[in-house]
Amino acid sequence: MRTILITGASGSITAPLIPLLARAGKIRCRLFLRDSAKNRDLFSRWQRDGLNVEPFWGNLCDADSCLNAVAGCELVLHCGALIPPATLHYPDLAWQTNVGGTRNILTAIKAQSDWKKIRLIYTGTVAQYGYRNHLHPWGRVGDPLLPGPYEVYGSSKVRAERLVIESGLERWISLRLSPILYDSMILRNMGDGLIFQTPLNTCLEWTTTRCTADLISKIITAELAGELPPEFWRRVYNVGGGAPSRTTYYETLAAGLRLIGSSPKYFFRPHWFATRNFSGLWMIDSDILIKQFDFTAGECFTDFFNALRKKLWYYKVGYPLKRLIRSRILRPLAFGYDAPAHWAENGPTERAEAFYGPGKAYAELPRFWHQFPLLCENRDPATGVFLDYNQFKSDDNLRARGYYLGHGYDDTRPDAEIELSDLISAAKFRGGVCLAETMTKGDMYTELPWHCHQGHEFSASPYLILRAGHWCPVCCQPEPWNFDELARHVPFFAQVWYDSHHPDERNFYPQGSARDITAARTGARQKKITGWVGRLAAYFKDPSNRKNKNRKKE
Repeated sequence: MRTILITGASGSITAPLIPLLARAGKIRCRLFLRDSAKNRDLFSRWQRDGLNVEPFWGNLCDADSCLNAVAGCELVLHCGALIPPATLHYPDLAWQTNVGGTRNILTAIKAQSDWKKIRLIYTGTVAQYGYRNHLHPWGRVGDPLLPGPYEVYGSSKVRAERLVIESGLERWISLRLSPILYDSMILRNMGDGLIFQTPLNTCLEWTTTRCTADLISKIITAELAGELPPEFWRRVYNVGGGAPSRTTYYETLAAGLRLIGSSPKYFFRPHWFATRNFSGLWMIDSDILIKQFDFTAGECFTDFFNALRKKLWYYKVGYPLKRLIRSRILRPLAFGYDAPAHWAENGPTERAEAFYGPGKAYAELPRFWHQFPLLCENRDPATGVFLDYNQFKSDDNLRARGYYLGHGYDDTRPDAEIELSDLISAAKFRGGVCLAETMTKGDMYTELPWHCHQGHEFSASPYLILRAGHWCPVCCQPEPWNFDELARHVPFFAQVWYDSHHPDERNFYPQGSARDITAARTGARQKKITGWVGRLAAYFKDPSNRKNKNRKKE
């Protein structure tokens, strides 16, 4: 019996994966779960279904829990993480879980006597790349990692992935997952201002929970059967749904609202949405895993929403209630404490400028849809002039069309041909220096000395820098966020940062600045409670209130 450990076992990715792995009888899935009534009910259901699962009740933030969970496992699937919108409200817990939890898992693996034989599959995120607008909507592994201000999720995953790559494990992979469609995503996100933090023209390449689970299941079963070559490992991969699942955020909203017979133009106003500083791109290289594992067959973006329309009947009641939904749910949400329009009109100013731009950027946004250029409606987002959207989305000759970001060296060369001159060139493009005097040609994993523009010296493997997009662990890994200053010295960053930021901007977001939403959330709750208490006190304090109410009843 082969035992594997799955962290984050109750998540939207892993929950549909477990039946694929644990039903065959050859794999025992040890499930790392927080001890809660919900998770115990979920585990009991898996047991009743006859799945070969065993529970491990613990916490990723506890090193001893991780050590005990890893013991006896030959493969670890590390999906456990705090994800949005929770990361928006609990940034400190996000750092502890996403970075600290990953460190604990790696330490636990290396504490095993046979640690070199243990495989690690780590799930990263497209949020590590940061925001891309229409000037560079296409991305690939090796591009700069620029999760923007207050983006705790992407920032924490950048740091966690670096730990994985530099762990010394002989068989690891990092899967940078695109946004994932799941059945309850619309209802789950209807109560949070996060839905307004994504710019409407953001390019998104989706996958679904079924597709992602299918991919990971195929990777695990192929590896345990000895079918994966050694060169598959020690790599970072982009995971997306390919051409049929490439859309914009506006199109995504439209697909969801079409389920209740309406559209974003009825429910929203364009200035409610941020214009920069989130995450999303189309993946140049998502076809690598699609071709190898064929995990997207039969379910693309359109297929998902067509199936959702048939599966979830309760969306049909939305049309008669759409006026109520707009006035009582979505408009208040758009101006809630965790939404960009609220920050622009009430502060904090730093957050507003991070998501809209400096000065009068928010005030000058169109208030009506006919004034707002949508990419999916064949309009250039910057100028409003005609732009052929289908041609824009085409993945033909992307390099010739200028959508490939530079990596500072000839990145078309295979690993076996990478030499010291490539490292020197890549370091220069990052504003620094490779301090190594020699390098074994083709050795991508031996750590070498580097020097950034601020004088920080650090050790890193050529793979980490050249192929995975990381750079200085001191000044170029948020938090804090200081990309306005960094872009002035690091051409690698500047080539994409200045697509949505002006070179004259000098913003700095210090350590802990993302906690402001937690404070605002507490304040909003207290204000709500105080308001109810005040109204009740006034009611009981003034007898006339009760008399008037009784008179109305008569």
